[in-house]
This record gives sequence, C-alpha cells and structure tokens, in this order.
Amino acid sequence: MATMKATARCLVPALLALIGSACEHGITLRGQVSVAPELQRQFSRDAPGILVFGGGFGKGTISAQLLAVLCDPTDQPLIVPLHHEQYGCAAEGTAWFRITRLAPADRAGLPCGVRQQEFDALINNGRIKVPDSVNEVVASTTVTIFQGEGGSCSNGDETVAATLM
Repeated sequence: MATMKATARCLVPALLALIGSACEHGITLRGQVSVAPELQRQFSRDAPGILVFGGGFGKGTISAQLLAVLCDPTDQPLIVPLHHEQYGCAAEGTAWFRITRLAPADRAGLPCGVRQQEFDALINNGRIKVPDSVNEVVASTTVTIFQGEGGSCSNGDETVAATLM
C-alpha cells in the first residue's frame, strides 16, 4: 500500500507537468497589407513614413511592429506581407495598421520598402523607436481578427487582409 501511495505521489506531478505543457496556446496572423499609390506618393527619402501594425485580442495585445518604410513611391499598390506569431488564446479582437511620418532624427539612411530583418536590427539598435518616433498618423485601418471566438482558450490561425488608401 505504501508503494502505491509513493508511486501516485510521483505520477501526479509528472502528469500535471505534462498537461500544463500541452496548454500553451498561440495565435498566428498571416496575410497582407496593401498601400495605395496615392498614399505612397506622400512620402520620399527626405520625408519617409512607416507602416506599423499592432492590436488586441481577448486579454492579449500585439505590440506595435514596423512592417514597411515608405520612401520610394510606385504607381502600383505596395503589397506588404504580414506574419505574426505569439503566445495567447484566440479571441475576437482587432488588428490595426497605421502609416505615420517619422521624426527627423529617425530618417537618415533608412532602407525603403519591406525588409523586416533590417527593420528589426534598426529598432534593436535604437535607430527607430516604434511607435515613439511617430509624430503624425497619415492613414489607418482596423480589421477584426478571430471573429466570433472567445471563451475557452484555443489556438488561432487567421488570414488578414487590409488596405490603406
């Protein structure tokens, strides 16, 4: 009998650890953001803008992230890919997209376009502060994510499409 109790005392923590590790949920947002040519033409290398993404869902938040630097306008919509993963439970919320002008101190030598790895390095080195460097919102849009989801904690995978004009 004592052996059974000792075995049970050992198995219960092991089972709880196994169950607990299986309960980590995550969300994935993927898709694209389209920036209209008319909006792109408001920016140049001397006066760049940035496309920033963030949001909230249930009790979770998505910190502001730099998606693109706008400074070489084109006659076609700029298609910016979106891929975001984080821990959290899929619950109805919103994703927002904002185009803002950069403060003069952040402008020198920025790579134009969609170069996520280079942007991450610029942010990590303090060259760009998102969203602290923002001084004017030029355009914004919000989309609903995980519509109708809520209550129990579950993983979520959502395709997002947004257009800024």
